[in-house]
Amino acid sequence: MAKNYCFDCKSRIMPKGWFMVKNDLWEKHGQNKEFLCMDCFEKRMNRKLSAKDLMDCFINQKVNPYTIQ
Repeated sequence: MAKNYCFDCKSRIMPKGWFMVKNDLWEKHGQNKEFLCMDCFEKRMNRKLSAKDLMDCFINQKVNPYTIQ
């Protein structure tokens, strides 16, 4: 499957849906080098993302309106 598609639900992930979580969370719940949408990542974690889960980076600060703190 082409990049920018969620590995789990197969939906296309547009830039405004991009997010980056801390490495330990991605290693535990992520999908190697594949992409996951926020909904599917939260399903894998069995909870909603919180500010402490997110990396301090451009994607989370400027691109995704849902991750702006």
